[in-house]
Amino acid sequence: SLVKRGFLVYDTTDGGMKTSLDPLKNLVYREFQKSMEVEQSNLMSKDRSDRLGALSKFYEDHLERSLTPLESQTMGDWLEAGYSDEAVKDALLDALHEKKKSVRAVDKILKAKRHEDDIAKEGVSGVSPTWDKDIQETIEIAKKMWNNDDRKK
Repeated sequence: SLVKRGFLVYDTTDGGMKTSLDPLKNLVYREFQKSMEVEQSNLMSKDRSDRLGALSKFYEDHLERSLTPLESQTMGDWLEAGYSDEAVKDALLDALHEKKKSVRAVDKILKAKRHEDDIAKEGVSGVSPTWDKDIQETIEIAKKMWNNDDRKK
């Protein structure tokens, strides 16, 4: 059925049979390209741009300085993660109330609030206010945990 659907091909050259997943690889690559194009167009949407501009102005007014490119990117990440404009503004005001003027402090407040909301609604949360390891550290931790589980069996 994989051959019929075009995901797999057999090559019978040189007196033997070889299996190739090249058609599947090409399909996955094309779909990945399409999703990246859609994501890129979403990032550039007018609504997102307007929201990000308004939030940036709000932050710059309250922090009394210009945002760095990294801080602007973090704000864009918040929008992509589904935080409302009000939640982001409230988190900044909370951080300022605690005498913290960094976007990192605001990020921690947003994560903590989402964590609390998830716990209240569902009893569990996939968000941790203290978890901000990079992906390589996360993979290494997971490998160690899985290897320990395998030895117990």
